Amino acid sequence: MSIPTINNAGAISNNIIPTHEHAMVNDALGSKRSIHDESLKRFPESTVDVICSGTGFTYLVSTTEHCEAQKDNVICFVYKRPLIR
Repeated sequence: MSIPTINNAGAISNNIIPTHEHAMVNDALGSKRSIHDESLKRFPESTVDVICSGTGFTYLVSTTEHCEAQKDNVICFVYKRPLIR
């Protein structure tokens, strides 16, 4: 399975990636912070976790709303979970 590029990443989750496409930059830390800051505004009813790396990584997460996208050498995985009250 190949990682979607930023141009077709919405195929995994139309709810998350279109919001964050423009938030990805050329470094993992900057992308993670940018995506997380935007998530706090866009999804106040949820907690959005963000993992970004300049190299590949593996993950195991239980969620139905997630996305994985790559821009240049940065790969980000974003997933929503219900806000714990």
